[in-house]
Amino acid sequence: MRFPWGALLDAVVGARADVLAGVARAVKPGGSLDLLVSTTERDGRSPLTVRQFEDLRDAYAAAGLRISDVRCAAWSDVQAAHSSWGKRLDAGRSRPAFVVRCRREAATVVAAAEE
Repeated sequence: MRFPWGALLDAVVGARADVLAGVARAVKPGGSLDLLVSTTERDGRSPLTVRQFEDLRDAYAAAGLRISDVRCAAWSDVQAAHSSWGKRLDAGRSRPAFVVRCRREAATVVAAAEE
């Protein structure tokens, strides 16, 4: 998922457990989900940090996703994603961005979606 916005961005930053659970259900059990995310104050949101994603491990786990890696994105990550929006944002260079790698747990998790 490259540079989500709206409800998807809310889910990725931990504000919408129901949407995150829906995203998790779209990933095949045992499959992977790679996120490329960037927010700044200009977007009307607090800038993200690696620590914030580390703190979201439990929320992701409740949705059925295990965060396996979180790191600052480099410009090469944005280029490899072939995201014209990411390039316009200059993410990974003048604007901070993050790579979050997740794996869908094999067990089905529906509790977050039912809340």
